Amino acid sequence: MHRLTPPLFLLAALLAAPGTANAGEDTKTVSYHGYEIDVPASWEVVNLESAPSTCVRFDKHAVYLGHPGQAQNCPAQEKRTDALLLEPVENAKPSTEIVTRLPSYVAKPTQLPYAPEFSMVVSAAGVLVTVSRGEDKAQIAQVLDTGRITPATAPPNP
Repeated sequence: MHRLTPPLFLLAALLAAPGTANAGEDTKTVSYHGYEIDVPASWEVVNLESAPSTCVRFDKHAVYLGHPGQAQNCPAQEKRTDALLLEPVENAKPSTEIVTRLPSYVAKPTQLPYAPEFSMVVSAAGVLVTVSRGEDKAQIAQVLDTGRITPATAPPNP
């Protein structure tokens, strides 16, 4: 009797189910100005409005909310990893050369630029999302795929 083995692509699809940052890893929802995204539960979430001197670091897993402060005192960053900066489009100063504007009804990109750092404007929410990605391009793609537009009635968390 022969055992049927599912094709590898089918297994990969099942392990990387939508809404998960990594197969089997817990996630948490981050809401900011009408934009929501699910990130791994282990990622730190930093509200830059309440901690304006915080250094926006793309060498550790984190989500930063708000405009980076003028007086950041940042240590040298050794290597890039997956991280996000969510800030209002108004008065934003993109730190990347690649800025994609998503159509007004879209909250997630259909294709990611090859660059290790890029920005996208989520027009419907008025949010600029700066994306840093490390060597595992699949994880940040899965995170960005969870992006959605919501009513902007609640203040950003935490």
